Order: sequence, then structure tokens, then C-alpha cells
Amino acid sequence: MQKLIGDLSVSIDYILVRQEYENSIFASYMEPIMINHMDFDFQHKLWQNSVNIFDRLEEYHNSDEYIPFAISQPDRINRQALMNALGYYHTNGLLSTRLIAFQKYAVVNAALLKELGAEYELK
Repeated sequence: MQKLIGDLSVSIDYILVRQEYENSIFASYMEPIMINHMDFDFQHKLWQNSVNIFDRLEEYHNSDEYIPFAISQPDRINRQALMNALGYYHTNGLLSTRLIAFQKYAVVNAALLKELGAEYELK
């Protein structure tokens, strides 16, 4: 059981390291794209009078409401650089963290819970 607890601790630490990596990619690549090309008027219209953004997103998604979105400064977009940045963030940031770090955590956590259940006769 001690080995599983140690493995779980290592898995959690690796997730934290990967999330820091994701955050650094986001700050370096995604935020500049958003600052330069995001339609903040859309965002303002979507969020106005909203307390909970998740409820508001669900409400908007399930309604016929339409708020137009326009990319800001489309003439200044380097399409290849944009695709590279998005691909890098997706594959090397998000996807690898979810496929490797979270999967390892789930496997170790399940094994530890199983062992704890057997040791303490839990159901």
C-alpha cells in the first residue's frame, strides 16, 4: 500500500508539472492570439448580466439566441503560425497531459482504492 501511496503522490506531482507546462504554453502562445484577434464585444454581450458563466454558456447553447462573432484584425493573422500554435498547444500541452498524466493517476488511484477497500473491508 505504501508503494501505491508513493506512486499516487508522484502522479499528482506530475499532473501539477504538466499543468504548469500547459499554462506556460497558453501564456506564451494562446493569450497573444486572443489579445490580438478575440472579439471581446462578443464576450461582453455574452456575459452581460450573467452571474455564472457556465450556466450562461449552457443557456446560450440551448437557445436560438445569436451573437455574431468577428475575428479582430483578420488581415494580420499568419494562418500557418496560428495553426502551428494551436496544434502545439493541443498536442504537446492538453492532449499529452490528459492521455499520460491523468491516465497514470486514474490507474494508480483505482489500485489504491481497491487495496484500501480490501484492507479495511470497504464496499
